[in-house]
This record gives sequence, C-alpha cells and structure tokens, in this order.
Amino acid sequence: MNRPDAGPLAVAIARAVEESEGFSARWHSDRRAVLLGAVLGAYLSLSALSDPSGSHPDVLLAATSGAVAGALGASASAFVLRNIEQIPPDDYLAMGDG
Repeated sequence: MNRPDAGPLAVAIARAVEESEGFSARWHSDRRAVLLGAVLGAYLSLSALSDPSGSHPDVLLAATSGAVAGALGASASAFVLRNIEQIPPDDYLAMGDG
C-alpha cells in the first residue's frame, strides 16, 4: 500500500485484507479467503462493465466496490461454513422449531 506506483484498486484490495484482521475473535477471517474474494469481486465487477453500448461508468468505483463486496462475502462464507461444521447434520434436518 505504501508503494508510490501502487494503483488505487491494488490499495483497496490490500486494505480490505489488512482490515479483515481487525474483526472480532468471534468472526475470525481467513486472509486467503478475503484476498481471493476481493480479487474475484473486482474481476467480476470489471467484466460486468464490458458493455458494448459504449457507456463509460466509473470503472475504479465499480471494481473497488466489487473487491470490498467479494472480500466480505468470502469472509462471511468461511465463517458460516466453520459454524455449520460444528453442528451435527441431524440438528439441521430435525423437524422441530429448535
């Protein structure tokens, strides 16, 4: 992030990964998942902008928003999957309200 030639999108992705470490102990985030989510989110946002209509939306804003959304999504997914593994499948499949 401190390199003078670092692009704004690279800085946003690095910052998302760095700040994911500050989540509470209950929401332990995997830096690899956050990084992967941020890169995929940015890529998907950029690929969605390949519009043949000729419009020129704010590409940097879209890619940065996609990176943050992807980082949060990947982090949340890892959190949810870890918690699912702690509960026996029978508890999910039970017909009660519990």
